[in-house]
Amino acid sequence: MIKSAPLTFVEMPGGIFTSDGIWYHTTVRDLESYSPDIIKKLGLQTLFQKAGDWSRLPVTLTVWALPCLLLILSPIPAVLVSFFLFLVMSFLAPNVVVYGLVGPIRFMNHPIVQGLLFVMAMSYFASSGQMAAVGSGVIGFVLLRWQILTVLVDLVSKRARPTQIPIHDRILKNVLVSASRKYGAPLFELDRMEKRMIEIMTYHKNRK
Repeated sequence: MIKSAPLTFVEMPGGIFTSDGIWYHTTVRDLESYSPDIIKKLGLQTLFQKAGDWSRLPVTLTVWALPCLLLILSPIPAVLVSFFLFLVMSFLAPNVVVYGLVGPIRFMNHPIVQGLLFVMAMSYFASSGQMAAVGSGVIGFVLLRWQILTVLVDLVSKRARPTQIPIHDRILKNVLVSASRKYGAPLFELDRMEKRMIEIMTYHKNRK
């Protein structure tokens, strides 16, 4: 079984920062007041890990889809379909969390697993003389794994809906909602949770 390094986090005035590079505009105290049973059952470390894994869903699915599409389509249609899939999942992922799929998504996102997938796929394309497919696969992999497309989508989302809570905060909230359904644990004041996230986000922006 492939294991990842344990996730750690630190609480700051502007929110909580995790070792996988994600800011959450909330506090430990707020999370414990909104979802005490879930926090007690999962722990904050596991909660942030699951939210981080789910946030990478658009990249993960697109990384897996691209080499598969290159097998059945020419490079340009394969790239266009992959990009469309990325956009659709970027819209859906923050708003719909399926708790039971977080584990498989984490496995599919592991760098070693994805690296092996692309080495095998690109080796096949190269051996059969499909250099356009090789180029499309490598460029797509770099744009996805280096989070370039993710950053662009985040910027557009922020400009389109500047008062909405950020993507990672929405995912964290919906992971809590999904976990509460799975374990039958209550959540308290979801509306207040969002308002507090916006308050902390505003505080963080003003300190920059």
